[in-house]
Amino acid sequence: MKPLSLLFIILLLLFSFRINAVADQSNKTNKIQQAEVIFIHTTLACPCTLERCKSMEKKISSMITALSNNRQINYIKIDYAKDQKKADNILTGYDQFFPPCVFVFDENKKVLYKASDTINEKKFKEVLRSLIHKRK
Repeated sequence: MKPLSLLFIILLLLFSFRINAVADQSNKTNKIQQAEVIFIHTTLACPCTLERCKSMEKKISSMITALSNNRQINYIKIDYAKDQKKADNILTGYDQFFPPCVFVFDENKKVLYKASDTINEKKFKEVLRSLIHKRK
């Protein structure tokens, strides 16, 4: 193989790697971070806890739907009975101990609101509205 051909192949490969690296970086920076509402509930508990979980979930879902149409808020539900390890990591990380619990995180994963057992609907709505207006 001639030295000029070899040089051309090397340059072509380097250029190809550079294009891929730029594309990868572009994909990382264009990734949109969303605010999150994480609701931890359980499907295995005494009847009163199950009722509190259902009631809280209904309130959270209706407020998110009414305020954001589920577009700007990533709503995640975690069933403690099915994913205890994941739920425990979140609960203990934010000084909560049992479901039902709700957490609202901004795009930078900072906790803006947390509640256990009952929800302050007025405060929850204020936090959601602030996130939605921040995204516009």
